[in-house]
Amino acid sequence: MATTNSDTVNIPVIDLSPSNPHASSELLDAAAHYGFVFIANDPSTTGLSTAEINEMFSLSKQFFSSPFEIKEEVSIASNQAGKNVGWLSQGIEKLDPTTQKRPDIKEAFNIGEPIRNQLPQPLPQPLQPHAQTLISFQNKCHALCQTILTHFATALEIEKDWFTTRHGQSKGPSGTVFRLLYYPAAEKPPTAGSANGDDIRAGAHSDFGSITLLFQQRGQPGLEIRTPKGEWAAVPVDPPTGSPPTHEPSGIRDSGESRQTAETGALPILVNIGDLLEDWTAGLLKSTVHRVIFPKQAENKETTGKVAGGDGKKGAGDRYSLAYFCHPLDEAELEPVPSRRVEEYAAAAAAAAAGGGGKDGRSKGGLRRSVVKGDGRVMTARDHLMERLGATYTVK
Repeated sequence: MATTNSDTVNIPVIDLSPSNPHASSELLDAAAHYGFVFIANDPSTTGLSTAEINEMFSLSKQFFSSPFEIKEEVSIASNQAGKNVGWLSQGIEKLDPTTQKRPDIKEAFNIGEPIRNQLPQPLPQPLQPHAQTLISFQNKCHALCQTILTHFATALEIEKDWFTTRHGQSKGPSGTVFRLLYYPAAEKPPTAGSANGDDIRAGAHSDFGSITLLFQQRGQPGLEIRTPKGEWAAVPVDPPTGSPPTHEPSGIRDSGESRQTAETGALPILVNIGDLLEDWTAGLLKSTVHRVIFPKQAENKETTGKVAGGDGKKGAGDRYSLAYFCHPLDEAELEPVPSRRVEEYAAAAAAAAAGGGGKDGRSKGGLRRSVVKGDGRVMTARDHLMERLGATYTVK
């Protein structure tokens, strides 16, 4: 079992603007060392303004504060199996089915990728007037993902469109999902400030797809990643700018370090690698296991009696986040990327494994799947997604 580290992992913040000629190599290094990287959110580069992100959080809060009956109308249980869209109430999802005693303490609303400028599902009443806003936000998220994938291709010295053509939304369906997430406040203070007990907001897991964009809010901590040493380390919501790229892969900094980002400025966007991209790169890019916990009790409480939110390691108030899970086209085959760097990494990893080394504490044992199915076919993106969804949801 992973132990908890009280420090904060030093994930770099990378500038993707044309003024940074090293963006591609810095992205690849971060993805290879950490599996996570912050992207500086300059709207001229990311395409996403602070106002647009704040509006999305506002819509999310409107939905989750709606009466049960309204949310139940768009329950994921009301859809045909495999669609992976709709509302998930508490108790539906268990992200760590092997060791988790109880389901995740969260609600979620999954929105499928737009098809010909239309959403593939009915929206709940609070969101119906905002369909085009949701579509626009998803399109901008996808464009940012394509930019990131192009940087990876550049750093791997393969055709720049190798990844993007396999994520082209106009070419067919994919498992891409935009998820609104709500983690309710703790009714009573967490006893240990970690996930050592039975209750956890989101169990230990790695993401299913290629890359994930995560949008967070200040004062709402709780995300942790598993380090190569097998320890849990907190991921800051608002990291210092100018973090060193990735030359210290196990680098940890004291979570009390002062932030350099202005309190009113745009938070960086957190990006993490998913299982499919790890498989595609033969393990060079890391799909790091992560979880969301109830942080330690804040010193002060809100008038409601619930534990107040805080910064850093404090607080177990409400947590809201937005996650864009970018997946390849359903029929994309998970064959290794034709990159010399990938080939060299795969050969070195195989040699290390043969010698009894190469173990990495951030990986979740038994979670990774072979890219070749039992019948000899190369696994497709849809094959992989359906397998993972079946092990995660308890919807009947």
